[in-house]
Amino acid sequence: VLTAGHVCGAPGRNVVFLFADGKTARGKTLGLNRSIDSGLMKITDKGPWPYVDLGISKKLKPGDWVIAIGHPRGYQKDRPPVVRTGRVILANERVVQTGCTLFSGDSGGPLLDVDGRVIGIHSRIGGRSSQNFHVPIDTFHDTWDRLATSDVWPEKSGAMLGVNGET
Repeated sequence: VLTAGHVCGAPGRNVVFLFADGKTARGKTLGLNRSIDSGLMKITDKGPWPYVDLGISKKLKPGDWVIAIGHPRGYQKDRPPVVRTGRVILANERVVQTGCTLFSGDSGGPLLDVDGRVIGIHSRIGGRSSQNFHVPIDTFHDTWDRLATSDVWPEKSGAMLGVNGET
């Protein structure tokens, strides 16, 4: 299960996955790449389990339409996931920036292309709709072995400074 690194927190944590049909499954957190905020978790109960096909993030261009799914302000039992649309503002090998409206609680959710393939994972949510960032799906392909073996890198998170300016 792909997610944001800050959602995993650390390898070896117990998690419970809740599916749209109400079924649950147990799992564990695996590795995380702190430098881009990617994380991986594993369902440990026997499947089969539903999944969504993966797309390719390196093909994204500014102006491409995208779909964000999440649980703003956190999961609520009687509310289905919220679906929002937006457009790509910036895309490179480390980040996808979109105009999708995201809120705290959406972290770790999928960013989809218009064909329903996962092209990113919600990561850093800003104060404006243009300040929302997603981990590009291609980075998961590139770091899969490290994530699957519960590797965590870099060892310590670096400091980050967010600055907004107005002209």
